[in-house]
Amino acid sequence: MLIMSILKKVAGNEVLVLGMLVLVMVLNLLSMLYARQILKVLKPSILKVIGLVLGIIQLSLAITWMFTAIRMEALVIQAILTS
Repeated sequence: MLIMSILKKVAGNEVLVLGMLVLVMVLNLLSMLYARQILKVLKPSILKVIGLVLGIIQLSLAITWMFTAIRMEALVIQAILTS
């Protein structure tokens, strides 16, 4: 919520963001409840590939967030020094 208020890119879309959060949580619950059936359909090697792809996506998002945080911190320091 703090990031939403800081970036203001999702202004007016808080309900959409919270709805997406609930959707992800429900999908997570369903995947845990039906794990045995999912493992019967998907082979472990396919799950490893999916895990690798999702891990790379997560890594790229983390790096993006770090660079964004560094830029925000630089802006704050610049604002402090110029005032």
